[in-house]
Amino acid sequence: MSALTPALQLYVRDVPGLPHPEGADLLQILWCPVDEEHAFMEQPAVRWRDAASVTERLVAAPAVHPQAWAELIAQPCTIDPEVVTDYPYEDAPSELLECFLEHDEPFVEEVAVGWSMRDLLIVLGCKVGGYPTWTQPPEWPTCPSCRLRMDHLLTLLGDEGGRNWIPLEEWSAAGYDGGVEETEAALTEAASANRHPLDMTFGDNGGFYVFSCATCPDMPLSSWFDCG
Repeated sequence: MSALTPALQLYVRDVPGLPHPEGADLLQILWCPVDEEHAFMEQPAVRWRDAASVTERLVAAPAVHPQAWAELIAQPCTIDPEVVTDYPYEDAPSELLECFLEHDEPFVEEVAVGWSMRDLLIVLGCKVGGYPTWTQPPEWPTCPSCRLRMDHLLTLLGDEGGRNWIPLEEWSAAGYDGGVEETEAALTEAASANRHPLDMTFGDNGGFYVFSCATCPDMPLSSWFDCG
């Protein structure tokens, strides 16, 4: 049995508004990086913890499995939360979604100008709260305790979106010059690192989603993975 590799660790103190059960102030996600099925579907470890109860810390991280996929091992990085608001797209009422899809039909072929509703409504990238950035049709899990639909807790993506969600202060580093088009800097290594800070791939541009149930005191967790 190989050691799980860490994917994300969030302290409540660092993420404004992160819902959490009483007595827990730390959210940890680990998975088996040998293949996508093991990492995302069969063996993800998603758990709440009390940081004060962690008294013995490892001096060094366990060795990575020799057959681990590099795309499933997150690059060490810190978070810099920014509070924004996003809106439902795939989860919007059916009549409203039809309007969105009609408006966005030209963007399926990646038109060079303008904005799709999907670009404007959904925060693309890693996020806490809001709505899942579904790649496939929505799959909302049911709480195993109360049987109600669970809430979206966080999304992990390998891509931090585009110019619409990358902070203006980072546009230059990400290869944007303020226009719709991308500049030549978009091809640089620094720009790629800015847009893909985790250096991870979730299937074919998919995502990993964590859900929680705020109705139950212990806030049980569930996860889901999809890909293009």
